[in-house]
Formats: sequence, structure tokens, C-alpha cells
Amino acid sequence: MLARLGMPVRRMARCASSIATPAQIRQAVAANATIIDLRGAAEFAEDPMVRGALHIEWDRDKETMADVPAADTIVLYCRTGGRAGKAKALLESRGFAGKILNAGGPMDPEPWAALQEATKK
Repeated sequence: MLARLGMPVRRMARCASSIATPAQIRQAVAANATIIDLRGAAEFAEDPMVRGALHIEWDRDKETMADVPAADTIVLYCRTGGRAGKAKALLESRGFAGKILNAGGPMDPEPWAALQEATKK
């Protein structure tokens, strides 16, 4: 409906409540969480990978999620949080026992800034 009125509409791939808070992200990084970047290589041109992140290109390599290192906490991010939400659901369905946070991505400014800030140390 908003599109018909000429108003910009951001397509939501997940509900905003599924994105971790900046405080949760900072706490996870401080506790040495494993950070996984699920974006495609072309997306790095817009926003570089977070320091220390592993790269698993979701659209091409989602089956390698089985190879995610054992960790107490995993922080996932992509561009908008949609792929991170799918990866979280996949890990949970495979019985991952640790905590999994969806940090969203560059389209979620506050969580994204918290992730970048927390990994610069």
C-alpha cells in the first residue's frame, strides 16, 4: 500500500525483535563469541567484514554451517539480518546448544555500530 502512494518501503526479512540489542552484542563479543559474516563477497565493497569474523557465504555455503566451530556464543550478521535469522534457525534445528545472536547488519545501524565498536578492541 505504501509503495502505491510513492513512499519508500523497506522490505523486512525478519521482525525487528529478532535482532540482538547493542548491549547483548557487546557482551557476547567481550566473552569471545564466534562471529560469522553470512554476506556475499560483493557486499564487502559496501561494508567491510567485521574484524575477526569468519566468512560463510549463506547463499552458496549454508551447508558449511555444520562446520561452525564449537562455541558458547555465536554472533551472526549479514546485510539486514534475514540470512542471519535463517542461519540461527538452522543451527538451532541441528541442536546447537550455545547462545546464538542475530546482529542484523549494516541496515540495522545501532546493532551494527555496536558490533563494529566491540570488535575494534
